[in-house]
Amino acid sequence: MSTNFTADDLARIDRAIAQGVQEVEFADGRRVHFSTFDELVSRRHFIAQQLGQTAGRQRLLTRFTKGVRP
Repeated sequence: MSTNFTADDLARIDRAIAQGVQEVEFADGRRVHFSTFDELVSRRHFIAQQLGQTAGRQRLLTRFTKGVRP
């Protein structure tokens, strides 16, 4: 399997996930049918990792004050 993924490849997988389909045609003409949705999501995380993008959870940091400033 080639590891020369592009941001377009990742976008194509994201569109497939959003549409609920399990077949993706990549920019180089390859057409891949994933047997399960989990396999598709797993491949998406792999490609994101290869592109240097984090595929983990986002953290939301909050700060609370009493509303009184010194």
